[in-house]
Amino acid sequence: MSTPTADTALIAEYAKHRFGIHELGGYHLGITAIRHGGRVENVSVPADDLDAITATVARYADDPGVMGVFDSQTLSRKPIRAGHRYTSADADALLSCWAEVDFGKPDAPPTLHDALRVVDAVGLPPTTIKHSGNGIHVSWALPEPWELNTDADRREAAELERNLVRSVAFRAHELGLWKVDRIHDLARVLRTPGSVNRKNLADPKPVTILSHEPGRVYEADDVRAVLVEKRYLDSMNTAGGVTDADQRAVLARVSLGRAWAEARRGAAQELVDMIEDSGLDVRLPELWREAAKPTVDDSSADLGLANSTFALFRSMGEDQALHKAAVVIMGSRLRTGRRVEKLDPGRRIDYVTRTLALVVKPREDRTPTVVTEEGIAPVTAAVEPTTDTPAVTDEALESLLASEPSAENAPTTSTKGEGTKSKKPKRRREADEAHEAGNGLPDVIVTGRPLRDTEADARKFLALAQIEKPMIFHYADAGLVEIDPRTGEMKTIAPARLALLLNTVMNFRERHTEEADDGTKTVKLTHTPKVPFDIVAALHSAPGLIGVPELKRIAKLPYFAEDGTLVTSPGYNRKTGIYLHRGPDSPLIPEVSAKPSPEELRVALELFTQDLLIDFPFETDADRTAAMTMPITLLAREMIRGACPLFMIDTPRPGTGKGKLVSGLVKPFDPEFAFSIAPTGSDEWPKSLVAAMRKGRPTVAFDNINAALDSGALAAAVTEWPFVRNRLMGTHEEIVLPTPALWVGTGNSVTASSELARRIVRVRLDAKTAKPEERTGFKHPEILDWIEEHTPQLIWAALTMIQSWIAAGRPIAADLPKFGSFERWTRIVGSIAAHVGMPDFLKNRSAASADIDTETELIMAFCTTWAHDPGRDPIKDETGEIRDPGRPSCANRAVRVDELLELVDEYKLELPAQIGPQGTDRRSKFGTWLRKVIAAPVGPYSFVKTRPRNVAHYRLVDDGTGEFDEGGITIDPEPTSKHTPRANPPTKPKAQPAPEPETAPEPTVGGYASDEDEARWEALMNEEPAA
Repeated sequence: MSTPTADTALIAEYAKHRFGIHELGGYHLGITAIRHGGRVENVSVPADDLDAITATVARYADDPGVMGVFDSQTLSRKPIRAGHRYTSADADALLSCWAEVDFGKPDAPPTLHDALRVVDAVGLPPTTIKHSGNGIHVSWALPEPWELNTDADRREAAELERNLVRSVAFRAHELGLWKVDRIHDLARVLRTPGSVNRKNLADPKPVTILSHEPGRVYEADDVRAVLVEKRYLDSMNTAGGVTDADQRAVLARVSLGRAWAEARRGAAQELVDMIEDSGLDVRLPELWREAAKPTVDDSSADLGLANSTFALFRSMGEDQALHKAAVVIMGSRLRTGRRVEKLDPGRRIDYVTRTLALVVKPREDRTPTVVTEEGIAPVTAAVEPTTDTPAVTDEALESLLASEPSAENAPTTSTKGEGTKSKKPKRRREADEAHEAGNGLPDVIVTGRPLRDTEADARKFLALAQIEKPMIFHYADAGLVEIDPRTGEMKTIAPARLALLLNTVMNFRERHTEEADDGTKTVKLTHTPKVPFDIVAALHSAPGLIGVPELKRIAKLPYFAEDGTLVTSPGYNRKTGIYLHRGPDSPLIPEVSAKPSPEELRVALELFTQDLLIDFPFETDADRTAAMTMPITLLAREMIRGACPLFMIDTPRPGTGKGKLVSGLVKPFDPEFAFSIAPTGSDEWPKSLVAAMRKGRPTVAFDNINAALDSGALAAAVTEWPFVRNRLMGTHEEIVLPTPALWVGTGNSVTASSELARRIVRVRLDAKTAKPEERTGFKHPEILDWIEEHTPQLIWAALTMIQSWIAAGRPIAADLPKFGSFERWTRIVGSIAAHVGMPDFLKNRSAASADIDTETELIMAFCTTWAHDPGRDPIKDETGEIRDPGRPSCANRAVRVDELLELVDEYKLELPAQIGPQGTDRRSKFGTWLRKVIAAPVGPYSFVKTRPRNVAHYRLVDDGTGEFDEGGITIDPEPTSKHTPRANPPTKPKAQPAPEPETAPEPTVGGYASDEDEARWEALMNEEPAA
């Protein structure tokens, strides 16, 4: 294994991204070199001098006597004095917050994966993660340098960094009782990427960057938002000297406290889930016995908690309710850590037993209490010691979550005394009267029945209620949704909203048995005050299994179903899965004839060609036809039932009318249409796609696509149907969303990768002028106003053209072009275009692909140059010394990646933009692109891959139909066009038979093309210089 040395390119890249993006004139960076033996050297470098930073770090990193090179995490306005180092008082600017997580050490996370889990648990994706050799250094960049002008500023920054480092330590302790670095000094130094960690001389390790996302920048408040609450940090002791039982007890207090904090903010389900967790039920009693902080008898607060919990869970049965109450009492005492005197475990268990005995005493012996915002208050309804009890109520839950009991502020409430017989509440009497009168809703009996039965009843009645008038839908991964009747917007249904909706379609009843004086028993049903929480949770957690209708999308205009039926009725259509919303502002569309006449068809077509599109400078008739198929695609989407291409509105210059064209062709047919900003990098496309598709709108459009379009996520989404799968950013979760009806993009002279170019239908506009925005003489000068005024007529025209084709028997046009992956779209839309008289459907596709798909042209130029490369003869000076060793030909032999990259640089061939002209990872990117090139034949060329000595070699094979000349190729001094290679094949080709694929040969130094070439090469090398 080779000994690592300074990676100058990585050091420069790190300096550029950390310091080069800010104006840092006047600031200095501290660089520290620690030598073996303990001697420390500190120097300072101007923070805006990136070359000096790179040179200083590289110089120390290449010194074998230096154990490690570090840079300061803050900047100072003054240079370091000789023999000194920066201190916290010298910190004048902070560029990022940081943390360090070592792994593989005793008590530390065991692996790199575990260390990264700790970082993930913080909840704030870092900007940069460095691998220091023995751990990871994590930083969260600030958008601008935080200037520390005063001591107060330094204290504030130090406190933020202190709490962040402690929060990271807390998460490590929480995940695996691990211990991590907790140094938070503003004078902190961390290892510099590109240097070498020689802490262990026998095993030096390079300091590298695992990930860097420059777009992740955070304000200080963003960091504060993910900090662990101070009281939990203070409750955690990671300094050692405590038992495992103590540590487990601390974790129990922390987890319960966090759940209660969530519950107080309204997320009551967090608390209920934790109480119902069987693992917690088993774990807490043992932890309570082992808790480091002893507790005392605090009957008033604990009794109120027990009463509320018992009432909350009594529908599960008395034993279960008492068990939950015991867990809550013990968890609360662990959380609050009340301490006055020590109690042994036996007395603690005895205390819980006595408390629970008070809970289940008959009402005549006590007055039940609950915890409220004001403290302890009597329970308004009797808690009878039978199984016929109320189900979970919002009042009981709110009472349970209203406040935290404590020994200091809990009022004392007597629980003994004579009780009086309770009077039935007024609301219960009114509910009974309503039931006796009959309200026509089915009943779910909750008393004395297991959850599986009550949930099954509720699910059945909910599904039946959706048959006549659906109001609850299941939408892909969004779960349960409803449609706002005013706006037509889709809204996610929260559990509280679901409870209300359930209450509108069914009754929830309790069964009571009343015994008269003569011993006669009467069974009576009464309303529960609220929907049982466990039923709501069960239904809400499985939206796809409860029988509600599946929602595909929301339409705002009439559309055609798969069978050609024109759907005009508002509401949900079960056959299509589409909800048609027609609001008060929806346009009044003229009636569409079942069999449109030729005159109606002519008027409909001319409304587009002679009005809407008359002023747009389409390059060809095929471009105009492609534009007119956009609204047809929107309205006939259900008939297509397959993938639809991406429409690209392309112009040579801004101001030609791209945006207005899209507005005219889409806005009338999709009233909610709006552009999304096109991402600039391939990594941003998945996030943008999910954001654009989550609302279920029919059109997804990206404006101003300036960079070369190259996104695997977009390519996959365009060809996927009926659902698009994508990963949520920052998680490992996959989201599934319905495919939109129309994909649109706009840009100026757009280029795309090969996989995207074949998915594009281009609409080219060219005004043939340098300033298209200054044109005049339009038929409709205010085209957007005209579109808004004539929206009903435009909708009628598009529906009429489609309906005319359907009425004619849906004839399939002859000689339709082939369009792989979009055959159904081509057949349906192409046939409609032919039927109504739109000329040249997809006739511009070949020319458009040639313009858009520049990658294929680059590949052909690269392969042609490779096939005809003559090599370069060695050059000697007058004394016979070799000035330039030259290189052998790359043609007809197996060559390495670096040889082909040298060929590219020598002939100055153009490569895809993502490879770039320089950079430390250029060879890797070129190798990735090369593997894509050789995956399939290119014109007359095919490829053979071998791996002699486990190094990839590639050989180009000519099938004999291409141009090849043993005499070499001509070299132009300058390329003739943007995409023309410098190496041009000769005009008179000579066929070269395709050689047999080679086995893996042993590579030689030269790797010559043939024995004859080798002999010629050696002769040139040994030739005596001319006199």
